[in-house]
Amino acid sequence: MTCRGTLAAWMIACLTAGLSGHVLAQSALPLKGTVDEDATAAGPAVLRPETSLEVSPLEPPDRPRLRRAGAAADPYAPTGIGTGGLRLYPSITAGAVYSSNVNSSPSHPKSDIGWQLKPTLKLESDWVRHALTVGLDGNLVRYSGSPRFDTSNLNVSERLRLDVRRHTTAEINSGYILDEPGGDDPTEHSLTGTAALTHDFGPMSARISAGTTTRLYDDLRRSNGSVEDNGDRDYVETSLGLRTTYNEYGTIRPYVEASLAPRTHLRELDRHGINRDSTGYALTSGLELDAGPIWAGDLGLTYLHRSYDSASLGSAGAFGLTGNVTWSPNDLTKVVMTAGTALDETTQADMPATATWTAGVGMTYGLRDNIDLLAGAAIKIEDTGRGVDTTYDGSIGVAWKLNPMMAWTAGYDLTWFDAGTTGGDYVEHRLRTGVTLSR
Repeated sequence: MTCRGTLAAWMIACLTAGLSGHVLAQSALPLKGTVDEDATAAGPAVLRPETSLEVSPLEPPDRPRLRRAGAAADPYAPTGIGTGGLRLYPSITAGAVYSSNVNSSPSHPKSDIGWQLKPTLKLESDWVRHALTVGLDGNLVRYSGSPRFDTSNLNVSERLRLDVRRHTTAEINSGYILDEPGGDDPTEHSLTGTAALTHDFGPMSARISAGTTTRLYDDLRRSNGSVEDNGDRDYVETSLGLRTTYNEYGTIRPYVEASLAPRTHLRELDRHGINRDSTGYALTSGLELDAGPIWAGDLGLTYLHRSYDSASLGSAGAFGLTGNVTWSPNDLTKVVMTAGTALDETTQADMPATATWTAGVGMTYGLRDNIDLLAGAAIKIEDTGRGVDTTYDGSIGVAWKLNPMMAWTAGYDLTWFDAGTTGGDYVEHRLRTGVTLSR
């Protein structure tokens, strides 16, 4: 295990032991904006988010699909394991994947087939007071002829809500994300610890939060044998935020949120001899939605600003949307809409940050009690300073639940990358199928 891997493992233990603070992180849609084909284990499909910087919308509650009054419980739902207020829901998907352009090449695309393994664990409490949710979601893809483009992803999260008093709640979150994209992109480790306190003052409520994020990047061995040292990209970011919400309108609640996020790199100077330490500010105004089981989530306008200690970098800013809204119009359909705005770190000597805007929608439709149809679309726009890169993603799929413990999934994904510079465009088609075992 590398030094950074050892450090990451040690910090995970610290986080799960109770590291506090809520990193106000912007929510960004994935480049591969595919629908989650594990609908049999995790409920309706959604577009998977990837975390970035500064401000994130509050996550809407995980609402079950609406059912008509008097309807029986879902006979195909996993039963879980355990008693005594805690229940574990494990599942694993094993299958095959085909890519028409595994190397994401504009001029020399290489097709390949491989296998995919997706383990999932979810622990939920069933307490009268308080609530605990622990989750693990992994995705491992190994290609038969292109091991350099193998990918690995792992997301471990914990969320504890404590009902302190009648009008006061506390929330503690921790998490670890491993992203190994393959190719010429380094492996990234992200560790977060967050804490928040919310108090209801009647017509108003206030939420104060604090947190920390640590990001570590592995060194990258390129195809020509050279090694890229990415230690200058490692940083620690602390954050403090305040959110006030006006509750008088019931199902639609206006809110305003502000946050401060200073960032310190583990190395004083980067590969260009520049100090990239900075201080981030964010201001968001929007609406929280809570219209029973039909609408949930929030949507807001946000402005991000980051000032750098180095005079050569100056500052960067971005204005856009942020939100995560779930719409369940009937007992057969669930639609998840997401938007994000981010200022992402860059290694360019003449660029302080890259501004990124994302949006997407994912839908699940229950064709039958045991057959779900899935579809999704996403767009990512990134201003790199040398042009504007745009990524379009589309996905369709099906999940056929044979019984509560077994399901078959299949899907098709399309990615079109429209580069801001000449000669960088590419298209990738991907087919996938697998069998999910769950409990």
